[in-house]
Amino acid sequence: MISLVCATVAGALSTIGYVLIALLILMFMITIHELGHYLFGKLFKFKINEFSIGMGPKIFQKKLKSGELFSIRIIPLGGYCAFDGEDSEGVNEAKARGDNRNQAESAGESERNGDASTRSLTGSEADEGLQAAQSSDNISADARNQSDGRFDMIRDEESESQGDQGKTREGVPNLKFNDHKPYERIIVLFAGAFFNFVSAIIIAFIAFLCIGNYAPTVVYVQSDSPNFQSGAILKGDMIYKVDGKTIYFFSDASKYLSQAEGEIELVVYRDGEYVTIYVEKGEYNPDSLLYTEDEDGNQYLELDENGNVTVLEYKSEPTADGLGIIFNAQKLEFGVGRAAIWSVGYCVRAGGYILESFGDLITGQVAISEVGGPIALISATTQVARQGLQNTLFLIILISVNLAVFNLLPIPALDGCRIIFVIIEWVRGKPVNRKVEAIIHTVGLIVLFTLVIGIDLFNLIF
Repeated sequence: MISLVCATVAGALSTIGYVLIALLILMFMITIHELGHYLFGKLFKFKINEFSIGMGPKIFQKKLKSGELFSIRIIPLGGYCAFDGEDSEGVNEAKARGDNRNQAESAGESERNGDASTRSLTGSEADEGLQAAQSSDNISADARNQSDGRFDMIRDEESESQGDQGKTREGVPNLKFNDHKPYERIIVLFAGAFFNFVSAIIIAFIAFLCIGNYAPTVVYVQSDSPNFQSGAILKGDMIYKVDGKTIYFFSDASKYLSQAEGEIELVVYRDGEYVTIYVEKGEYNPDSLLYTEDEDGNQYLELDENGNVTVLEYKSEPTADGLGIIFNAQKLEFGVGRAAIWSVGYCVRAGGYILESFGDLITGQVAISEVGGPIALISATTQVARQGLQNTLFLIILISVNLAVFNLLPIPALDGCRIIFVIIEWVRGKPVNRKVEAIIHTVGLIVLFTLVIGIDLFNLIF
């Protein structure tokens, strides 16, 4: 009885430990994202009010000498870098709007006064008055132009002298978010996803260099297949490319080979070098091979200690159609240079996978039950963490790339949508109404939170 209780307690503590590891992984990735916004914001002298790790009530806070608030919040999901005036008018925008209103009022008043004066003048008096008014307008315009020119010269000189010191921009330290140039705002908004992607590449490089990766390797060629008879592909060939497309993920091999038609170009790693071969699909009578089945009903090809399969019957029925090759995952080791190149391609392909998944979800090819929110993500991360460091590292890579891609989608409240609003402002020469934009982002955030929480609840109930 005591041993059973101890085992139960140990199991519970182990689960809690892995859940904490999962939460730390997620918080690390989110912090990396927000750090990208923060560092590029500091680079362009944006005014930052708060850098927060987590959401909800604060459990720790510290005000820095710069006036920025650093905080850690109780819910370890999410975070933010709060820029001053991100969803409101900038000082320059408000000033410009005020100047336009004052000019309109002044013009209206001048027009009313001019009409009254004109009505009180007749004959030569009207002509003299008109000439005087025109002369006055010309003098005023010249004086205004000279004044504006002097002001521009003073402002440019002040901006250049202070810009050289690296302390202010156009005489205004730490401008509000929307007072900055559009390209600066785009860079700052893009920086979060950029940091996630770069961190994924760095982690992938470490993983490939220290652990390696698994590549699809041919373990058997069907004896009745055209490719066995031609001798084009051999047992032990590691498939590297299919019709020019590199195999970064094991599942890519099956996908690319099933989509290929006619003569298929393969690049395989054989006897220490890369070899280009050509194979074709065709009909054959498959050999009956020995498979084993695990507890979940999944079947695996039985291999002996030398990596050979056990053939139960040659050329059995029914007839099959295809390449007639069977491959499994075998470890591939990397040097420094190859690990660096492979890590970039791997992360790019991972981003492509994520976009494909979103497309499948939209078109209905992926059921909503196969999608998970934060709870499902924590659960999956916990399960992978139990499997060891290697699988955990590769999961961190996928989470990092996922954060990068997801945040750049044109969904309200995400960085991608904010970038689109800045681009619209850049093209039009004026922004979309800031209040309207703020409402769009707020509604988008509410819908997004409702959706991800609803998905988790749906999966828990059904």
